[in-house]
Amino acid sequence: MEILKYIALPIYLILLGYILTRLSGKKAVSQMHSYDLVFVTVLGSAISEPIAQDSAWKATWYSLAVVLFYLLLSRLILINKFKSTLTATPTVLIRGGDIDKDGLKSVKMTIEELLGELRIKGFVNPADIDIALMEETGKVSVIPKVNNRNKQSSDPEFTPKPAFVSIPVIIDGEILHHNLKFVNRDENWLFDQLQHWGIRKQDIKHVTLAVFTQDGSLQVDNDDTHDHEKGINNYKPGNEN
Repeated sequence: MEILKYIALPIYLILLGYILTRLSGKKAVSQMHSYDLVFVTVLGSAISEPIAQDSAWKATWYSLAVVLFYLLLSRLILINKFKSTLTATPTVLIRGGDIDKDGLKSVKMTIEELLGELRIKGFVNPADIDIALMEETGKVSVIPKVNNRNKQSSDPEFTPKPAFVSIPVIIDGEILHHNLKFVNRDENWLFDQLQHWGIRKQDIKHVTLAVFTQDGSLQVDNDDTHDHEKGINNYKPGNEN
């Protein structure tokens, strides 16, 4: 029966680690599939712990069992019947320029982190994004709106504009007074701009993000997600369509 322990324990550790990793969210995976991350972690433990106890045989057997089970998972993930169970589908973070707060919450990402991901990819305003997704690997993929896609210097009528990072003045319903001061604006200007968007002062808590743009106006994203879920042009990778 001792041999069963050498088989069952590695499988149990991988399954437990896989479940805990999936529960922790895609950010914790950070560019690895959930089972890849668990494999590396468990394999390291399987090798180091028995060796620390002067048991090379246990280290060899545990490591072999972990690798074999990992290879089995790698095969199962190629079968459609098991793919949806073993993998996570992409999560929508932005759709049609609107930030999806439910998507951010599900992947445990803040608006500030989302803006940082956009800047890394060369975009400064969520309103310019057609769709942004967090993939299963934890990476954020971004597809800009057609009229905001980068032109090449050889394109006709190409005129580069100076770089400008849109400055947040409201995040999650909270006014960023230091940024308002930085752009030489006050709350009166802010509330006046919000009125143009049909947002009253008392409804500011519903503003997900408001940014000061290059032309000196206010771009607002509120809790109104609009109707971006219909039509063939709004396909999202994965099995949740």
